Amino acid sequence: MRRLAIAVVLVACGRVGFDSSRSAVGSDGAPDDAIGDGPHDALAATCDPVGCAAAGGACVVGGYCLFDCSAGCPAGVTCPSGMACEITCAGTGCGTIHCAAATICNVDCKASRACSAIDCEQATDCYATCEVGQACNGLITSGPGFVDVQCMASQACAGGVDCSTSCGCNVACNIGSCNGIVCPPGCMFGSGCQVGASCDTCPM
Repeated sequence: MRRLAIAVVLVACGRVGFDSSRSAVGSDGAPDDAIGDGPHDALAATCDPVGCAAAGGACVVGGYCLFDCSAGCPAGVTCPSGMACEITCAGTGCGTIHCAAATICNVDCKASRACSAIDCEQATDCYATCEVGQACNGLITSGPGFVDVQCMASQACAGGVDCSTSCGCNVACNIGSCNGIVCPPGCMFGSGCQVGASCDTCPM
């Protein structure tokens, strides 16, 4: 297992140069078996078909419990515990997303107001990509695990990010994309957050 390595280019108060295609879904349409951006990138992605289906998802090649909310899941999504969880939100939106105790929780918010709130809760690694303006119009809240949020367009993370309780947090802010970012102590970087030696307590 390895620690996160980040190449950063400063632009005003923000950052560019981040991978906008970090979704766990690979080029073959199935999720990869590890996202690879977090401190636990050697975590094996596993999916229990019964538990995943009971939560409303479907196991896919690569070991992820996939929630395809491209048309919307307005009642919200709760990831099943103990497995990797992938959620794609668009359409009428996903309501509140609860990562619960997923090993990996990866949320891709692809449309305006797609993700009204994301709670990373007890997920070991929590990833959110807010692709367009107002995509993440509600608060993204961390638990104790690693958090990585990419705010890709103006006001993409309008609802704010509070990752103050995480063991390590990256929030990538393009100019004008972030609002109300609260980082762990020592992680503030420009208008976002960046994991560094002074603010990384995530276990290897």
